[in-house]
Amino acid sequence: MTNGEETMAVGEVARRAGVSTATVNFYVREGLLPRPRKTARTRAEYPASTVARIGRVRSLQSKGMPLRLIRLVLDSTDLGATLGLEQDQRGEARRQTPARVTGVEAYLRETGLRESTFAELVELGLLQTRGGTGAGEPAFDRQDIAAGRALAALLTAGVTLGLLARHSEYEPIARAEAHFLAEHLTAARSAARSGERPAALVVAAFGVVRDYLRLRQLDAAYGGWAAGPPGDTPARRAGTPPVPDPGRNHGAGPPGSG
Repeated sequence: MTNGEETMAVGEVARRAGVSTATVNFYVREGLLPRPRKTARTRAEYPASTVARIGRVRSLQSKGMPLRLIRLVLDSTDLGATLGLEQDQRGEARRQTPARVTGVEAYLRETGLRESTFAELVELGLLQTRGGTGAGEPAFDRQDIAAGRALAALLTAGVTLGLLARHSEYEPIARAEAHFLAEHLTAARSAARSGERPAALVVAAFGVVRDYLRLRQLDAAYGGWAAGPPGDTPARRAGTPPVPDPGRNHGAGPPGSG
């Protein structure tokens, strides 16, 4: 609490923040708010900044972030940096993927998607575009390129756009897993020795574990799904999707051919 800062009782804090006094007290117990200054046996004063802090807690909660993670990042202006995750740490499997391409035409060349299919995938929210140059050309990073290649591979394999559109139904699960991954990153960073940067390893390993658990559930529900020619193992099929054949008419192809 800084000198001269406005203070208020818990009831006024709760009223301005739009929460109950029980919620304010709960946040204090959880370490999300500083303890108030006692002015009497049954009265305490909170700094006015507590209202904004409660707003930030509730905003992070609305995005599905658990309280144990909010406690770690609440005072951060860069959540990724606080967790030790740098934007260019994508794992060894993507070393050969360009770090960035600018312009839709370049992106289509890298992914094998058709221009019309790309537009539909953007509209569905499965791909995103970001402003990259002064001329308004969108830019795409490694993650965008990897996702585009995977979507092209699914389309080439016969998966329809209608089925791909249903990925939006699982957005809450993806959001929850993102927060769960953030907890892994936090734990690894706190245990890392000076100079170590374990984020890329953690992200890659987390993905392998999640894929493994999904495949176990798939095996349990659909035991014959992996049937294939000799040597074609489930582990092999669960790896990196093949580069799509531009000649097949499943939504992947040369840029501008849609």
